[in-house]
Amino acid sequence: MGDRAGRGRARLGVRRLGGGHVLAADFRRPQRDLPRATGIALVVVAVLYLGIAAASILVLGPAISTTNAPLAELLAIGVGGQVRTIAAGAALLLTLGTMNAYYAGAAKLGAALGRDGALPAWFGRGAAPGSVPRRSLLVVALLGAVSLTVVTATGTGTKALVLLTSGCFVLVYLMGSAAAIKLLPRRTLARWCAVVALASSIGLMLVTGWYVLGTLVIAAGALVYAGRRRPEKNPAENSGRAVDSVPA
Repeated sequence: MGDRAGRGRARLGVRRLGGGHVLAADFRRPQRDLPRATGIALVVVAVLYLGIAAASILVLGPAISTTNAPLAELLAIGVGGQVRTIAAGAALLLTLGTMNAYYAGAAKLGAALGRDGALPAWFGRGAAPGSVPRRSLLVVALLGAVSLTVVTATGTGTKALVLLTSGCFVLVYLMGSAAAIKLLPRRTLARWCAVVALASSIGLMLVTGWYVLGTLVIAAGALVYAGRRRPEKNPAENSGRAVDSVPA
């Protein structure tokens, strides 16, 4: 029982940090479906990434460092013709699918944070399972539009965008893996996996460099905001205390 409880708390902590918990309620059987979906996604993504990386290195060789689209170059070599346009269209569709998932998760996360008091209560509408968090989605969409405008105006390159995104993720990875190490029982495979994840996250943070500073500023602002908010008193608890304080 203790092992199950520890793993359950760790999974809950990681999901809360990563925002996955806000979509879990929309699954029909989250305890069964989430582990299956996560495992399948990990296997499929790992096979695809490793396969593409191996093919790119073996086929393109040193030229891989001079091309902006290795996959398009592979298709051009293997198929020929104007496949670069097809590859660009496929990449656009894949990006739209990925962004759709990110927008859904971020909107639900904002609504859940508003419901729990970590954000203004205005965001809380739509946090219930099956409902649409329109207010949170509107804010996420506006932030995305502002970011796109800034990136376009400043001419920010792909490298900076990837590292900025990694900087946002790496802090979540660090906190999630550290929480898992603290909550999971000692001398278990799950805890050792968390240790490996923490070490990998630290390495990713070092590689990301100063791009992680923006994430630290956001995290500090969130801590300040949460610290300044006073917890609301429960009227039921207050009435109960008042009744208890009345002498018999």
